[in-house]
Amino acid sequence: MQATVFGYNIKIFESSLKLYHTYSITNPTVSPTPEMFHFLKNKNQLGINARTPVEEIEIDGLTMRTMKYNFTPITSLQQIKEANPRLDVLFVILNVGPRKFINNSYVVDVRITDQSLQPSILSLWDQFSEYEAHGMANLPGSFPVAIGLRLKTSKYYGRTLATRNSSSFIFDAVLPEATALQSWAIANTVKLRALAATEPEHILIPKGPEDPEDDTIKIANLPISVDKTQYLNVQGIARVTDFSQNFYYLACSICKKATNAYGNGDFWCNYCAQKVPALTKLKFNIHITDPTGTIEATVFSEVASEFYNITAADTIDGQLALSVLHMLAEPKKCIITLKASMHSYAGINQLKFTVHSISVDNNTEMTNRSEALLALPPNTPNKRSKKGDNDSSTSTSSPTIDTTAETNLAKSSLSTEETPASPSKKK
Repeated sequence: MQATVFGYNIKIFESSLKLYHTYSITNPTVSPTPEMFHFLKNKNQLGINARTPVEEIEIDGLTMRTMKYNFTPITSLQQIKEANPRLDVLFVILNVGPRKFINNSYVVDVRITDQSLQPSILSLWDQFSEYEAHGMANLPGSFPVAIGLRLKTSKYYGRTLATRNSSSFIFDAVLPEATALQSWAIANTVKLRALAATEPEHILIPKGPEDPEDDTIKIANLPISVDKTQYLNVQGIARVTDFSQNFYYLACSICKKATNAYGNGDFWCNYCAQKVPALTKLKFNIHITDPTGTIEATVFSEVASEFYNITAADTIDGQLALSVLHMLAEPKKCIITLKASMHSYAGINQLKFTVHSISVDNNTEMTNRSEALLALPPNTPNKRSKKGDNDSSTSTSSPTIDTTAETNLAKSSLSTEETPASPSKKK
């Protein structure tokens, strides 16, 4: 089955999860697999995050099932007629080119070949140009071997290979095919060195990046309710428009559960059954707009630190410095993974969106700035409770889908993981 690690959680596990090792994974989430990352027939996936206990273990008698791949030879690329292929390719790396910025996208071109000695190009776009390109350039040996999974054909250099969102790579693969190719590369070092010094004959002048895969959801097509937590991918302009909102909430410093307590002193935590210091955590709402509509989504501490480079220490009495607010208000075209879940408040069930991960969109050309600004909702603060009402920092307007004008809905509670339990929830 498929398991996914999102956003800032990747750094936590990148050095501890190793291929072909056995792990005990305790209490992961199960959710539908987003289409842009879907590569197995299974409908659902495991979600692993920083709160998921993952421990390497050994089980007597357990044997790894041998992975079977149907590798596509480089000489067969010209014959592929399929419109949207997902190719597994075993290749020798001849050299890794420099990172270039072309038409609002980053790309690294990698010269590759196989036993055919037919040179070709593998274009690593955007995030692959930063991480996988660096990994390929630092593999040991003169001509190391790698496996590219779920690659697509590209017309960027004629008929070559390129990454897609669901592509991945395996280095140092323990497979008979990879071992055989590595032995062949060592035996043919002289030929490969000569091949690396020449240009592939079929390479043409770069044509600019192809259109990205249509693997995101238009805001107007987002669901209005879900049966279980879903992760949905959207592209749009993101910015803060409500500057009167509190940009933090208080939580237990031990269990990290939110509280309705006031002030930054000690309070009684019902989860820990003891008096504990309060912990200040970031939380604020952003608007996300595409040509079809606008939604509101909540950003929590981890995403705020990773993407906006701000922490709770930047707040003063629940507000941020003017320079930080200007930065949050700046329209940014982003790729966003939303966590969609239902929440109940005062007996009313409503859909709430949380920003699970967010990155600047360099894959498509930036929307005309004037059109982007027109599409954004006005800087109108949400209606708020008066000072002294029960912890206004822990209630937020529910995000709505809006294809004409913003619609104000009733307030919904925050998620049980990072926010206070609402009065309507069971004890």
